[in-house]
Amino acid sequence: MSGVIPLSKIQIGREGTLGTAVDCTEILRVEGAFINDSREIQPVNENVGLLVDTDRMVTPSLAAAISIPENNATFEQIAHILEMGVKAVTPAKDGAGSGYVYTYDLPTTAQLTPKTYTAEGGDDQQAMLVEALFADEFTISGNVREPLKFSAGLFGRQAANDSFTSGAVLLDVEEMLFQNCKFYLNDAGSGFGATLLSNYLLGFTLNVRTGYVARFTANGNLYYSYLKQVKPEYTLDLRVEHDSNAEAEITKGRARTARLARILCEGSALSSAGSYSKKSFIIDLAGKYSAIPAIEDDEGSSVMSFSLRGGYNATAGTMGKFILVNERADLDEDAVS
Repeated sequence: MSGVIPLSKIQIGREGTLGTAVDCTEILRVEGAFINDSREIQPVNENVGLLVDTDRMVTPSLAAAISIPENNATFEQIAHILEMGVKAVTPAKDGAGSGYVYTYDLPTTAQLTPKTYTAEGGDDQQAMLVEALFADEFTISGNVREPLKFSAGLFGRQAANDSFTSGAVLLDVEEMLFQNCKFYLNDAGSGFGATLLSNYLLGFTLNVRTGYVARFTANGNLYYSYLKQVKPEYTLDLRVEHDSNAEAEITKGRARTARLARILCEGSALSSAGSYSKKSFIIDLAGKYSAIPAIEDDEGSSVMSFSLRGGYNATAGTMGKFILVNERADLDEDAVS
């Protein structure tokens, strides 16, 4: 019997050593993600007295990829994308509270190191396995009347037929909701989160090119040898009401004044409060506007679209960070604590 899409899934496991495959313990709660065997297959051109090509081919390198299309972002699983695309972190217990705080500082003077993953994907007909997965790009976005969304491009060493690890957990998750977000924007000297702008933000898209690249070398294997981080790029597109705040930001843009933007999304109450009383996700980004926007029409309402190009700010001493607060003590755990 042939496979069916409703029985497809992606399971993941966190690797202790890059490229050493592990059992997968958790099911990603996404739709439309599949493992793509990205090995390079090249025909060999030759002159051997035939008018047509021969069937001679060569495979000089191996690779695999998973493209995760736009899916709902959750407080429990967005950490996996940040681990693969920013860096591996150890969560901190939030004092006497039940929350655990994951802080992902963006790079400044040194390369960061992501956590690589093993993934199993397929349907009820066939599963495949890929190891040494990392994120080379990801996007987080939000719009009115919707949950926050994410998408990601993952790259790994090779794909091979396999079977699903039994017992992988389907976690309870909670969506991040755009209208539970708050937006802060201010000058660099005030620090992130100093000035709340109400009735202003209509939508945002954070595009991240992580800078992580797979390096292929003469190392005895056809898959990539090691990872390094070149220049990452962060761009935050903001769709806002054309009000006095927007007019002030146009002036800031013309003057090339650095901006500190914070998007805070809160969820349900934690079992017990510490510094945080609710599940939380914070995006902090320093940067400057890359263009001066024009007025646009949104069902008769005047709106504007600003694009903040992320950049290190000496006053703030950072380009930014992600902060995630949930009740997962450890992403290697099979269940939420």
